[in-house]
Amino acid sequence: MGDGNLALITKITAMRGKLLTREDYASLSRLGAVESVGNAIRSLEKYSAALGQISATGLRRSPLERRLVFSAIQDFRNIYKFVTDDKLRGLMDIFFMKYEIKIIQILLGYIYDERPNDFDPEEITLETGKLLNNKINALSKIKTVPEFINGLSGTAYFNVLSAVYKDNISLYELETQLDLFYYLKIWRAAKKNAVLKHIAGTEIDMKNIIRAYRLRRFKPEPSMIYASLIPASYKLKASELKNIAEAGAQIDDAARKYKNVFNASISPEKCFLIKISKTVNGALKYSRDAASHIFAYLFLKELEIYNLTSLTEGVRYGLTSDEIESYLCYGVR
Repeated sequence: MGDGNLALITKITAMRGKLLTREDYASLSRLGAVESVGNAIRSLEKYSAALGQISATGLRRSPLERRLVFSAIQDFRNIYKFVTDDKLRGLMDIFFMKYEIKIIQILLGYIYDERPNDFDPEEITLETGKLLNNKINALSKIKTVPEFINGLSGTAYFNVLSAVYKDNISLYELETQLDLFYYLKIWRAAKKNAVLKHIAGTEIDMKNIIRAYRLRRFKPEPSMIYASLIPASYKLKASELKNIAEAGAQIDDAARKYKNVFNASISPEKCFLIKISKTVNGALKYSRDAASHIFAYLFLKELEIYNLTSLTEGVRYGLTSDEIESYLCYGVR
């Protein structure tokens, strides 16, 4: 392993050591008031700039989660500065698209719901990268979907959305196309690295299982379900996915390779988080490849953000510490 690779892994290992522990979450969950939780999170160096002067009323799940994502983006950029390999930088550029896509989806949601955009200039600047940085301010002011898509001209996102846009297309359909675009991009890039292939492939399989299971409740035509699925597979057989989408198979019985992942007493989303957490921790434990350490760490950071937003909402609704804990997923160090 080269010195640069070793130095990068050492840096990421140090960053991983600063992730919150189960004991940290327990302490936060016992504070009893949203304001107290917000102040405690703000007191952490890694989140102080992200939360800024956000008020207690701004500590609701959506705006709080967006603010905390600043910290993940900051970590991403700090890591990026230490990466000298062009291929790895290219892979990270693809990964960053997930943050930009989330911004696009939120802005489209404002247009569909005809409600005011509550992004502030700081958020817009922090959450965009190479593709959107010089367009995002204009995009945030647009009021119609066709104008918004045209505003994305010159980016890959324009090609994705303009190819499917039609009158009366739903927000869900546009959001789905952006998700599919991202996962196909990351899958094609990750297949060249065995560890990343395992991480990305597991995530794609799990996403498709859960999405097919959720969609079938609405009894759509099978073609509509398949149009919403990521056209890629790792260990999930097409016949297994078909059983979930069309035959009504239970989520915990349908996929042999993932049979022990799902539990009827736990939400599919939490089962997903537990499985991916175990997957990325395996990569951190055994891999000596910088790419796998980067992407494993970034997932664990996103898991921390999920936990903090879930915990804050639990405190808001007066849940006990034990009840809050049941909603959290702990990344094993």
